[in-house]
Amino acid sequence: MYRGKFKRCSRCRPDCEVPLDNLRPNPWNRKGFDSGALAELAASIKANGVIEALNVRPLGGSGEYEICSGNRRWLAARQAGLETVPCRIQNMDDDNVQAMNLVANIQREEISGLDKAMMVKAFMDANNLSQSQTAERLGKSEAWLAGLISFLRLPAAVQESARSKNLRYYPMQAIASLPNDAYKVQIAKELNDGTIQPEQVEKRVNELRNGYKASQAKRNKRDEKSMEVSSSAVEPTEELSDSGSLQAQEEANVHTEAKAEPKTPTFSSTLGS
Repeated sequence: MYRGKFKRCSRCRPDCEVPLDNLRPNPWNRKGFDSGALAELAASIKANGVIEALNVRPLGGSGEYEICSGNRRWLAARQAGLETVPCRIQNMDDDNVQAMNLVANIQREEISGLDKAMMVKAFMDANNLSQSQTAERLGKSEAWLAGLISFLRLPAAVQESARSKNLRYYPMQAIASLPNDAYKVQIAKELNDGTIQPEQVEKRVNELRNGYKASQAKRNKRDEKSMEVSSSAVEPTEELSDSGSLQAQEEANVHTEAKAEPKTPTFSSTLGS
């Protein structure tokens, strides 16, 4: 039974205590957990008990239950040596169970932005939802959701680095905002070789973006100068060409007029006839 030091709120008050062996994870429960964080939670549960009851649903009439939310608490309770955990029994369909797990996971700071993106995309595909419908279902803005899904379009090297470094939403969003893939891969390389740490990603992205803007401004200025030089070189040629064409036309006209002028018969030719 619960012997913790903290009083549960009404939202967390359990319907009953359920043996750990009678609980089963659901297909949408997160599978991987940081071992250090799980050990810390187990130590807390050992000292204070399970503060928030697990949400479960019955599996037939066998006395077994499927965990709707609270898989991490279940694993930590087992690690802490508990035999039972407090549970709230609810009748929920698969769609609601999946949504409950997703909402819980996207609120967790320890889950990387890329993993959240994969969870959301799987939820969208499984339920044939648009981004707008998914955002409404999760209580998030469409802009937030669009940013999250954009992580899945990052180069493979960036995704691999983001997962290994457990990058959160905002650093990932900063990387995705870079103007080209070369800069994104450069960030991944710097993360992998330790040049920068995850908490320095946003600062480094700003440096690369500012450098890109400066190089673009220089390139634009250089192009403008090149166009001015080309324009000044072409203009006199055009004037000469126009004047030459005019002179040639005048000469052609004079020649044509000379050809067209009728001959005046001479006195000798008249006598000959």
